[in-house]
Amino acid sequence: MILRTLALAAFLIVNLYSQELAVNPVAVAAVAIGAKSNVGGKRDVDPGVQVSDAMKAYAFDLTWPEGTLYRWKDKASDIGLSLYSLDFTAPIECIDEASYGVKEVAGCLTIAGTDHGHLVVPPGEIDSIDPIVWFLDNEFPDGYKVWQTRKMKLSQVMGNLVVQK
Repeated sequence: MILRTLALAAFLIVNLYSQELAVNPVAVAAVAIGAKSNVGGKRDVDPGVQVSDAMKAYAFDLTWPEGTLYRWKDKASDIGLSLYSLDFTAPIECIDEASYGVKEVAGCLTIAGTDHGHLVVPPGEIDSIDPIVWFLDNEFPDGYKVWQTRKMKLSQVMGNLVVQK
């Protein structure tokens, strides 16, 4: 009887947590492009980086396929010229001023890496369940300003990504 009660309690907790993940717009968009819901998963986070409660579902409860890169649906658009070769298995790390030589991007958390920049959550959005994101381009350190004006949510970005072939 005790084991049955414990099993039922565990089932309810996992089910409620999974439902919470399912209504998270970032999780829904991520699963739609290939991530797997994996409650209690592991993602590499650089030492000293604090992942907010809002970002824990994204950081730890989604598993991305190894070796799969993503790009913006419309390759020729201005966003498509920045968002390609996105790797969501890259570690979550904190950007400092020296990374791009720009004080305003210090404190951004990377959520996807590329060989030409990072998709990041700015410091003021870290506690948001569906944060606004910026792309920091290695070639254009002030390019984040364009992303500031776009005010694109992470779920919007993910909703417009496809697997890069």
